[in-house]
Amino acid sequence: MKYSFSIPQPLYQFALRSMMSMVAIATLAYPVAAQQASNFGVITLSSPSQAPQGATRGHTQGSVPLASMARHDSQGNMCVGFAESEPDHVLNVQDSMGAIALRVDSNGGDTTLLVQAENGTIWCGDDAGGSTDARVQIGNLTPGNYQVWVGSFDPGVRYQYQLHVD
Repeated sequence: MKYSFSIPQPLYQFALRSMMSMVAIATLAYPVAAQQASNFGVITLSSPSQAPQGATRGHTQGSVPLASMARHDSQGNMCVGFAESEPDHVLNVQDSMGAIALRVDSNGGDTTLLVQAENGTIWCGDDAGGSTDARVQIGNLTPGNYQVWVGSFDPGVRYQYQLHVD
């Protein structure tokens, strides 16, 4: 005995659109980590003695709370501020190396930082050394990509900045 049935066209179209939406959402969530996309580019560190000269430029403007990624970092520092959902920079470390510092210079803006390693370790920074600009110290870097978000303390505030790797 054969059974046959048909799905009404409006129900079929709804189901098809729903499945396509779920695939689109899953596809959008995955490529950020997989492709290492960033708003302002990749900074490559190929050896401990070859830190990039100068600074990388960018601007803050996001409204995504960095605390939604992590409330505290691996050292217990609070993660504060607001940034875009996509990282601003990717730090590509090609060889193992000692400590580095990432510091923001926005000429007096109130900036914040969040850095995330591929293994999920997070470092957060806010006011540093009497300045409202952020700084993060990272020790014993291993090869891989580190996503960097430069945020502002308040949502939607736009500060032009330079990101220095020391």
